[in-house]
Amino acid sequence: MNAIDLLNQQQEAVDALFSQAERTVRLDLRERLFVSIADALAIRATVEERVFYPVVLAEWTEVALRESMQEQFGVKRLIADLLELPATHPAFAQKLRVLKEHAQHQARQERQHLFPQISAVLDAEQLQVIGHDMRDMMTALEGTDARYLVRGSRPWAWRVQPRKKQVA
Repeated sequence: MNAIDLLNQQQEAVDALFSQAERTVRLDLRERLFVSIADALAIRATVEERVFYPVVLAEWTEVALRESMQEQFGVKRLIADLLELPATHPAFAQKLRVLKEHAQHQARQERQHLFPQISAVLDAEQLQVIGHDMRDMMTALEGTDARYLVRGSRPWAWRVQPRKKQVA
């Protein structure tokens, strides 16, 4: 699967989890759904920051990447805050709604601004190779407590320098 399709598919899965969490009145289920959401978003952030962003970073994508990373940092901060709250806390449901809004906004911004720039420059084969690398990392992180990767993260966890990687 190509990298952009993989990220879009992952966001659709997260959106479905958010919908389930909003509909449930059972606090234990809402907390379990949050854990799944947090893990999925942390995996996405890790994969984007370690694989996707460095490969697609170029002069023409730097502004969109920086904006996406800044929004992603906000999502990670919200996850870290929610990890400190039990589902019974009065602020939990509200913070979960804010997390949903931020995560959806970031995904929408990437779809509207970043992905078209990347699609215009990289061909299908290059996007497939990047997608394969991303899928491998996602698979390695699934089943772990990936949500804890957000703790202590910084807005720009990696140095923004174009990486000259040949995608074959």
